[in-house]
Amino acid sequence: MDGRHSALLLLTDTPSAFAALRETCGHALSTILQALAAASRDDKDGRPAVLDIAVAVSGKGKPFGLLQRFLADIYRLLAVVSVAASVELDGPGALMPGSSSLTGRTAP
Repeated sequence: MDGRHSALLLLTDTPSAFAALRETCGHALSTILQALAAASRDDKDGRPAVLDIAVAVSGKGKPFGLLQRFLADIYRLLAVVSVAASVELDGPGALMPGSSSLTGRTAP
């Protein structure tokens, strides 16, 4: 463990519309972002907090289009929620969702 503050949000579904994603995940994401931002501000070394988001996707078909749309929607939701919660997503002491990577594994 590298001492960073981190959280993992597990999503079992990819809602088909932004409004559904916001309804399903908005409150939890707001709570997580505020907690991580507070921990990051209190960190003496100024390390950024990390939020990993995992999504379960069926192994059937070709999920690239679905994942591409979902990724756009989740970044949009991060922006909306962070503004509403006054959480910085970049700069010193901020959360850095753009620094994580997307790893794909299909379920059997």
